[in-house]
Amino acid sequence: MTLQLPDFDELPPVEGMPQGCAWGVFDKDGRRDMFGTLNLLTTEVVKAATAEVRRGISISLNWPLGSIRNPNFFRKSLTHKVMKLEDGETDSHYGFDDEVEFNTQASSQWDSLCMFQTNNNFKIKSNI
Repeated sequence: MTLQLPDFDELPPVEGMPQGCAWGVFDKDGRRDMFGTLNLLTTEVVKAATAEVRRGISISLNWPLGSIRNPNFFRKSLTHKVMKLEDGETDSHYGFDDEVEFNTQASSQWDSLCMFQTNNNFKIKSNI
């Protein structure tokens, strides 16, 4: 399956957005698309990409959640507490629990496939 994508200059105007906004390019039959250019990662494309593998080395792109120590916009940073579980009457210890507080906006790009904010009009595209 080959998708024909418009050139930048051919992108249709999107009301309230600057020229070049690609929202709606993958909409189909009146339904809003949720995945944007992820639609290009078809099974055929992924299979063809395996031909590029030479050494079989994978690289993790994970970034620890607490990496941003001082989040922007007055957001709270990650809080992680390990709590000892005890029976107060018998002083018996029977395990540990974790409590995690995490502001999902105090991160790098965890939501980057779902949202985009233009700097000049503060409109946000979000499908999920």
